[in-house]
Amino acid sequence: MSGKGQSELKLSGKGTSVSPWKKDAEANPAELVNTEKLRHAEVEVVALQQQLDVKAHEAAAARRAERDWRGKADAFDGQMTQQRSDTLDITADMSRQYGVGWCRRG
Repeated sequence: MSGKGQSELKLSGKGTSVSPWKKDAEANPAELVNTEKLRHAEVEVVALQQQLDVKAHEAAAARRAERDWRGKADAFDGQMTQQRSDTLDITADMSRQYGVGWCRRG
């Protein structure tokens, strides 16, 4: 490579400069196709990994929200059970009081 830079080579008879990468590609076009396929696959793998990360974060957030809602539902269920019990107790007391008073009148 006398007189030429390492990044360019002179092709005989054409009078153009080509990078060593292109020279190798011209020497073996199948290798260039494989290299392009490999790069494309690498980019696709990175994109799919990012999508997986996003979906994993979304799933974790959904699980947290579900736990929160289940906790609220359980608390509400406990309150409703207590309210029903209180209502039954009050109703029973009122029935006893009304029943006792009604019996005394008659």
